[in-house]
Amino acid sequence: MKNLGFIGTGAMGNLMAHRLLTSGHQELFIYDRNADKMTTLKQAGARTCASAGEVARNTEIIFLMVLTASDVEAVLFGPNGAFNSLQSGNIVVCMSSISATKVKNIHSRLKKNNVGFLDAPVSGGKSGAKEGSLAIMVGGDKEDFNVVMPYFEVMGHNINLIGAHGSGQTAKAANQIIVSVTRAAVGEALLFAQREGADPEQVRQALMGGLAHSAILETYGARISKLPNLIEFDSPILKKDINNIVTTAAELGLELPFSRLTQEMYNQVDSNND
Repeated sequence: MKNLGFIGTGAMGNLMAHRLLTSGHQELFIYDRNADKMTTLKQAGARTCASAGEVARNTEIIFLMVLTASDVEAVLFGPNGAFNSLQSGNIVVCMSSISATKVKNIHSRLKKNNVGFLDAPVSGGKSGAKEGSLAIMVGGDKEDFNVVMPYFEVMGHNINLIGAHGSGQTAKAANQIIVSVTRAAVGEALLFAQREGADPEQVRQALMGGLAHSAILETYGARISKLPNLIEFDSPILKKDINNIVTTAAELGLELPFSRLTQEMYNQVDSNND
């Protein structure tokens, strides 16, 4: 049993950290730049810290669940970040969705101090975080993966070591391509049904019994079938991820036409709101 740290206690991180806190895995030291986001975990028994560095001084395994690559950089290597307080043999687990290139850079910097690193982005949303049923896609060394596995099992059910560092992020990017494009397809299908005079919810339920069935049709489709326009492109997280995916694809010389079109739609929503 090891002391655990959790940095980033927002909507997803709060739920994931709470599962670790209530699973009997020693003490949990937490940090978030917005102190208010630590309140409920503190009330549940977590030890709040004033900085990421303080988390690192008290723990052996640290989980990160912040929004962007720049956030990861800040909590690790910025002022009062974790890096200078990490000890040889510690393991940092980045569960944020960032680029595989950034992950490889972070791993290289931590390795010089004999600090282990896993990239372990998740899929399953807030319901999966609350229920401990997240899919966790991991990149890194098998030895570190085996050490962290008991804690992964508290947060998720479908846990896979994909390969070397960055592989978890690659798998998550593939997941987000499917999610973003499928969400757009579900919205268009239900909009088409509505304009043809059919009840979108009845159509959705009918489609659930055929090849069109998917988790997205089941959950996302049920929610948008009640909305006036039936299509949403206002997810900041999906927007961030699809922008990163299209950028990475361009660097690889790869054209992803459906991803690029979806990216344009997500970015168009923001320009309309300016």
